[in-house]
Amino acid sequence: MKLLIDEHYPPSIAEQLRERGHDAVAVQEEADLRGMLDPDLFTEAQRRNCTLLTENAADFTVLDAEYRSRHLAHWGLVFTSNRTFPRGKATTVGALVKALDELLRKADSGGPSSMVIWLQRSK
Repeated sequence: MKLLIDEHYPPSIAEQLRERGHDAVAVQEEADLRGMLDPDLFTEAQRRNCTLLTENAADFTVLDAEYRSRHLAHWGLVFTSNRTFPRGKATTVGALVKALDELLRKADSGGPSSMVIWLQRSK
């Protein structure tokens, strides 16, 4: 699974995932992705065959529903919440990297599955 990380996450998450052997890129690392509207970012994730990591469930569940209503598969969405992974807390980046590393190690690298996952903290 390739991961595109929405711009409200620090690029250090993508960097640490790459150090662990995963294919991950943060929106903040590429100037042409920064500030992109959600539908355009979702389309770009599909073009890149990437699962999108985001905290913006409100907008992206609508895009997921639109794809499903047209019987189209997408490369997946991984949602987090500020409650589970609080922004600004010193341990959050490490917890996110650990949970994503576990998810990516288990993930099927096949075609688009339209999976929607709410990421939980690792135990």
